[in-house]
Amino acid sequence: MKDIHGLDISHQTVLNYASAASIVLRPFIDNFNYDLSNSFCGDETYVKVNGRWRYLFFFFDAAKKIILSYRISPNRDTLSAVKALNDVLVKLKNILDDLTFVVDGNPIYLLAQHYFAKHDVFFDVQQIIGLTNEEPVSKEHRPLKQIIERLNRTFKRSYPSLRIYLICLLVGLSLLSFLKNIYIHVKLLKLISV
Repeated sequence: MKDIHGLDISHQTVLNYASAASIVLRPFIDNFNYDLSNSFCGDETYVKVNGRWRYLFFFFDAAKKIILSYRISPNRDTLSAVKALNDVLVKLKNILDDLTFVVDGNPIYLLAQHYFAKHDVFFDVQQIIGLTNEEPVSKEHRPLKQIIERLNRTFKRSYPSLRIYLICLLVGLSLLSFLKNIYIHVKLLKLISV
């Protein structure tokens, strides 16, 4: 900023602005009517928040790369997986027959699948296990798993107040997807009106 605009802005000012903006923008981003695919990828990672280990659960649209769920939980358990999956399911207009979630080998996702099946919500869970493509499922879905693992790596350092940072970052990432969708809708409206 200083080199281009001559403004000397500290990283704390940027963090404060992002934090304030995220409070206002988060409801719009979380409740936006996204045009989603039928394939989603998810994972969890551990992060340190205020000196304590927590788990961050992510799910995103595998085709459109829109982050749909970003939950922080003290536990890496089935309840956290159910909540993260539910964040995605509530954003779907209707549950498709070929709905698929690609996850790692953690059994909590299979237990969450059983929970939803008990409540008449059906979807497929494809588990990617290990680091090699020894079975066809791993070979087909490995690129998705690598994308979310790269996203997880951005959180592998300890932050004094990670919750604010995460919300700012995730809302920022979601805002980019949101603005991209608005841009596409505006272009389509212009084409239709011509």
